[in-house]
Amino acid sequence: MLRVLLAFFFILIFWSGHAQEYPLSKSDSGIVFKSLEKYEALIAKDDFRGASGALNDVAFVYWNNNHYAEAATYYEKSLVLNERVSNENGIAMINNNLGMLYADIGRYEESLAAFTKTLAARRASNEPAGVISALVNISVVLNNLHKYSESIKHLSEAIDIARELYDKHQMRSVYGMLSETYEKMGEVEKSLQYFELYKSFHEDIQRAEIKGMNRELAEERLEKQVLEADKAKKEIELLKQQLEIYEKEAQLQAKDSINQSLYSNLSRKEVEIELLERDKELTAMAAAAREAENKKLQSQKAYLRNSLIITILAVVVIGILILINIFRSRKYNKELLLKNESIEVQRRELEIANETKDRIFSIISHDLRSPIGSLEGFFFYVIDDFEMSDDLRKALNSVQNQLTNSASLVDNLLNWSRSQIKKEEPHIEEVEVAKLVEETFRLLRHQATTKQIELISNLSPTDRLKSDTQMVNIVVRNLVQNAIKFTPKGGTVVVDFETDQKGDCLKIFDNGIGMDEQKIASLFNISTNHSTLGTEHEMGSGLGLILCKELIEKVGGLIEVSSQPGNGTEFSLRFTKTEYQT
Repeated sequence: MLRVLLAFFFILIFWSGHAQEYPLSKSDSGIVFKSLEKYEALIAKDDFRGASGALNDVAFVYWNNNHYAEAATYYEKSLVLNERVSNENGIAMINNNLGMLYADIGRYEESLAAFTKTLAARRASNEPAGVISALVNISVVLNNLHKYSESIKHLSEAIDIARELYDKHQMRSVYGMLSETYEKMGEVEKSLQYFELYKSFHEDIQRAEIKGMNRELAEERLEKQVLEADKAKKEIELLKQQLEIYEKEAQLQAKDSINQSLYSNLSRKEVEIELLERDKELTAMAAAAREAENKKLQSQKAYLRNSLIITILAVVVIGILILINIFRSRKYNKELLLKNESIEVQRRELEIANETKDRIFSIISHDLRSPIGSLEGFFFYVIDDFEMSDDLRKALNSVQNQLTNSASLVDNLLNWSRSQIKKEEPHIEEVEVAKLVEETFRLLRHQATTKQIELISNLSPTDRLKSDTQMVNIVVRNLVQNAIKFTPKGGTVVVDFETDQKGDCLKIFDNGIGMDEQKIASLFNISTNHSTLGTEHEMGSGLGLILCKELIEKVGGLIEVSSQPGNGTEFSLRFTKTEYQT
């Protein structure tokens, strides 16, 4: 309800949305036709500034008749011409108009961009009132985009400028928008606080306007009385001059005859009588003027009294609605508090359950790691150093591969559980990439040799990158092991390193079986990534790649995948130089 009342008071300041389109009148159609003819002629003369003005006239006609899309089109054309001649003031004006038009037709992102350009222009030309207007317009668009925090930021800047200027009208507008925005955010107390400020300034401005109207009426009445007095004075002076003329003529003619003297006396009496009648008429006119003035003043007083009564009633209604809103907010706040308490209890229970799960993972992984490692080493030793039948060697190789996969799974589980439990920050240092890759190849050499896969490193001893050595080591080992798993016998796995101004890139690629787009999309999602058998039916868990993505992002890096079925796979680890620099 509060939002409706605010919208009623600001309807003269902010646009109200889509309005009904009206057909162009004959006069408007004529203006459009002539303006377009003028535009074509000016374009032919390379008068881009004048041509822009003609397009603005066309856009204004369409805008005035609520044809918003057409108006926006012509303003956009005009904007191009203004940019061509670097007319900064014209660019700012058109961007402001486009901002309002885009908002009217629901193109809020474009409206925001246009108002942002207007704001930049007003700042550059140091126009505080224009800056305030642009900030308020931007806040209206942000409210429509539900970006209330950004809207509050712009309105805060606008109110600071309005306070410095002590512009009551601007302060009233901004306070009203702040109240509306906080109300939309659900912060009722702040909304009411700013609404009280808006109401205070509105009443103050209204009192000042009434006082100004009274002063103007008094000045107009006094000026009218002075004019009437001057007119009456001039008429009396004219009559006196006529009387003097008659007297002189009578004196000159008195010597000729007694009849002439009598005629002169008669003329003088007639002039005196006319003068008296004229005085009476002027007195009556003055009285009539005063009566008309009194009636006008009485009418104006009645209007002001009615306006005051309406204002008081509106304030009373608003006060009642505010009280209703306060009671409702208290009720909603109480319900919200109870829900928040319930959510907090559930959150704590969930945290305890997650911590317990992570710790169980860590304990199980740690306890399994040592015996599996021992068994894996034992099988390596037996297979390499003892004579045995081919069937037994094949069976032992199968068991050894299963142990290797199990060891990899346990390592990944242990590393993942550590990262979940400790939440430790990476230790950024200079990593000798070639040394790290050679160590990885050494650990996986037997697994690669079994499948007759060649491991190739194109790195030089001078290759370096900034990251966490342990995390990068885990990621590289998983990716190389993954490449071996999905590369057939006789294949190759290559590790390469590139560096440029943007950062460093470590690449692991193979000539294995590859993947399609659907499989790539599911690689790093624990709910969709299902383990696939390798070329020699090697088992896996699907956890390795998920762990790789989590660790590489933890050190500020990025993992990318490029693959096609039958053409191998390439994993790229990108490290930006701006991240974690020491």
